[in-house]
Amino acid sequence: MRLLPLAVATLLLTAIGFGTAQAAVGGKLDRTQLGSLSFNDPFTSAPTIDVGCSSKTARYVDQFCGEGATNSMYPRTHGEHECYSDPVFDGILPFTQFSAAGGIQINAARHLFVVPACSGALYSSGMLSTINSFSMKHGYWEITAQMPKGGQGRWPAIWLMPQAGGWPPEIDIVEMAQGVWFGTQHSTANHNGVAASAPALGCLCDKPHIFGLLNTGTKVVWYVDNVEIAEQPMMAGNDVPYYLIINLAIYGGSWQGAETATSAPAAMGVTAIRAYALK
Repeated sequence: MRLLPLAVATLLLTAIGFGTAQAAVGGKLDRTQLGSLSFNDPFTSAPTIDVGCSSKTARYVDQFCGEGATNSMYPRTHGEHECYSDPVFDGILPFTQFSAAGGIQINAARHLFVVPACSGALYSSGMLSTINSFSMKHGYWEITAQMPKGGQGRWPAIWLMPQAGGWPPEIDIVEMAQGVWFGTQHSTANHNGVAASAPALGCLCDKPHIFGLLNTGTKVVWYVDNVEIAEQPMMAGNDVPYYLIINLAIYGGSWQGAETATSAPAAMGVTAIRAYALK
């Protein structure tokens, strides 16, 4: 998620030049290597979300707690144009039920902020983080989500940050930019990351899709709908426990495309989060 605009050309070149390890091999996920469920949320009921990073009573928090103070300036200093909202902070609840069957929907909308922490933000949006409830070093992450439909400037992401805090490392399970899937590792040696891309997948906004990441400690493998999309060796320094972040950013950089009148409102649906240990 920490992609800088100047890194776009580098990412695209590394994605092309990395070799066959980046190519979609099309193999099915081998579930016999997976052990027990370590985390399971089918979102059949509304999740409990803490509005303060210090609280540890709920599965999710709605801020970048690992980046410092609650409601820090991180999204704006990163060049994003949204502020992550909650009813206590700014009176906005960015979450609704995704469908009659359940799930949670993250909503981004144009908003005029008066709270100082959101100075410079143009949109309200939401995020879910497991920083206080769950992290995992080796295993398989599986998130069922529907990406936003249409509109430039939308930056939905499902990604992993180190439980110990700081940055890097980082592993992005999926980022969508102008209808293209990206999966990325960021390391101390390569802050801008080594990205894999799969333009042929389409926008993945037609229905919920399953986004998976297998971390064995020596390699990371990306899956969409249980089919392998890309594989990379584990980068040096990246073999650490990670927690999960799911968010919908609005950002008019060259990678995501200039913001337009269709950038917001936008919605990202999440219908399941699961994590499996390895056998």
